[in-house]
Amino acid sequence: MTTASSSASPPTSEPVLDRRTLLASALAGIGAACAGAGLLLLPACTVPPRSFQAPEGSTVRVPLERYPELEREGGVVKVLTPRHGPVFVRRGPGGEVLALSGICTHQGCTVAPSGGGFRCPCHGSTYDADGRNTGGPAPEPLSRIRAALAADAVVLDLGG
Repeated sequence: MTTASSSASPPTSEPVLDRRTLLASALAGIGAACAGAGLLLLPACTVPPRSFQAPEGSTVRVPLERYPELEREGGVVKVLTPRHGPVFVRRGPGGEVLALSGICTHQGCTVAPSGGGFRCPCHGSTYDADGRNTGGPAPEPLSRIRAALAADAVVLDLGG
């Protein structure tokens, strides 16, 4: 009589990693690595801000419900405008809201957050968090955009 022994193990359920959990874990890992390496000293470790696609028009409302980072000091959102290019909106000390054009004043390249300010990847111009030049060939600070805090949104006035 032959006995059949089953070498198959009982089915196991492997955890499934959804996209949101994967992205959150990756960002947490990057943040931890950057914190350990000195975030302000390494521009490569600056986590890019979330983006808001603005509709066409001269007034843009960035909803605080969708972008809660603008409710705390230091929070930044990149607003992608159809006619004016990228605009970086930052919540400053004392609750002020600052909006800066993301276009370098040297030759029109798009700047990126870097350390505590912005850096142009084309020719190395740098700006502080308020858009003032801190290095490179840029002749002027980043342009300021009128911004105000409403009850439920940051409102940008892009002009006509």
